[in-house]
Amino acid sequence: MYYAASGTVSGPARSGLPITLTGPLGTEMTTTNMSGDFSFDDLIDGDYTIVATSQPGVRITPNSISFTLADSNVEDLDFVSQESYTLSGMVSGDVMAGVLMTLGGDDDDVTLSGPDGFYQFEGLLPGSYTVEAWEPGYDMSPSMIPVTIVNDGVDGIDFMSMATSYVITASAGPNGIISPAGDTIVEYDGTVTY
Repeated sequence: MYYAASGTVSGPARSGLPITLTGPLGTEMTTTNMSGDFSFDDLIDGDYTIVATSQPGVRITPNSISFTLADSNVEDLDFVSQESYTLSGMVSGDVMAGVLMTLGGDDDDVTLSGPDGFYQFEGLLPGSYTVEAWEPGYDMSPSMIPVTIVNDGVDGIDFMSMATSYVITASAGPNGIISPAGDTIVEYDGTVTY
């Protein structure tokens, strides 16, 4: 006996969205119709997971739904689409590329700045966020920036990097010798080794 699993994607973007089903017979894919409806037919009993894939400018929640087919159809496997936005900026100064950018607040994410210092977070819903930049051996100004997304993307969240500098002062002993002698190594945290 075969059964069906069906649901709807509601919200502003609902037509033509890819929906993937994984279960006992492998993986199948379909797309939503003009009303946001989707259905998988000819399914056997077993455990399944449906994934709705977010698209550029559209975030779908939840990302996936797991369910069990047992001698009957399953309906109301529903998702919600929402417009999503980007948050971007630049890292300039002494280091630009490869800076670790951390997003906190209503969503968490990490990315690295590109060769020109540009970074971007995608798929963000309206809410309150923070952005931090970090690279060993460099101070960032500002250290953290709060950002609110309402109904549009936000850009210009910029950081300035400055190489961390230390001042080392050594005093000679009574006979004019600095002890111990040798190379001086300054670690990122300011630890000095002679």
